Amino acid sequence: MAKISDTQPIILSQASQHEALLAAAPANLPAAARQTVIRSMLKNLLLDELPTPTEYRDLGWRQDEDGAWIALRITSDGLRAIGVEPETPSDISTDPHALTSDEEAAELKLQQEALDAENAAEVALEEGALVAAAQQPPCGPA
Repeated sequence: MAKISDTQPIILSQASQHEALLAAAPANLPAAARQTVIRSMLKNLLLDELPTPTEYRDLGWRQDEDGAWIALRITSDGLRAIGVEPETPSDISTDPHALTSDEEAAELKLQQEALDAENAAEVALEEGALVAAAQQPPCGPA
């Protein structure tokens, strides 16, 4: 199992106590860090994405291409990472073969969109730093 960060056990612990096993990133976590942490947890199968149940709309972490909210749910591996043995492992599948081909294609598309968004954010941050550096007055005597 992959090593988990200091923030991940907090997210996983809260999700393990939620009645629908839904996760939410801490509100005080900056957006870029939140994206990075969640992507890592998805990649390591600690969390899984699912359509956000209507009653938990506030736990949607992103919207898909159709505008539907997507929530995060702790997986069996996520529970085990915090020392909790899943009660019903079949209800919390992390088996990639459990997806239909359409679901797998949709998942791959979502992962690609997440990577594209992360890359765009990194480029924007780098460009912003370059612009800020170019706008600073020169140092030293005039």
